[in-house]
Amino acid sequence: MFDIGWTEMLVVIVVAVIIIGPKDLPRALRTVGQWAGKVRAIGRDFQRGLDDMIRETELDEMKKQLDATRQLDIKKEIENTIDPTGSIKEAMQPIKIPDGDSNTSEGASADQPDSEPKDVASVANADQPDSEPKDVASVASADVKTGT
Repeated sequence: MFDIGWTEMLVVIVVAVIIIGPKDLPRALRTVGQWAGKVRAIGRDFQRGLDDMIRETELDEMKKQLDATRQLDIKKEIENTIDPTGSIKEAMQPIKIPDGDSNTSEGASADQPDSEPKDVASVANADQPDSEPKDVASVASADVKTGT
């Protein structure tokens, strides 16, 4: 740090013996040692304080990143990545067929449904009220077998 060699140290010791004197030299060296210890302790505390501030800053940054990931809606991000226009989602919706013969008033025509629309499977199952409900595929396969 100070880059002091042995010759410079010898010069400092000779000057200290001449100025301070051999009688007071041990007390002076002890005082210098105590001051050096205090300076080193202050340096350690300063370094520790800097390390703590850096650690807190890193923790704050990590907390912000964690909060950002908590606010991320993964399902929505995946949907936006796979189907950004929403056309696939619309294509996958079941087909709704209006129920024209129930809950219609006398003044209403069959073209204007007043009840909730039903999907294809419920309309196919409505043909056979006493049997178990069937899905569209089983109704279609039954139609193929009977030839209708």
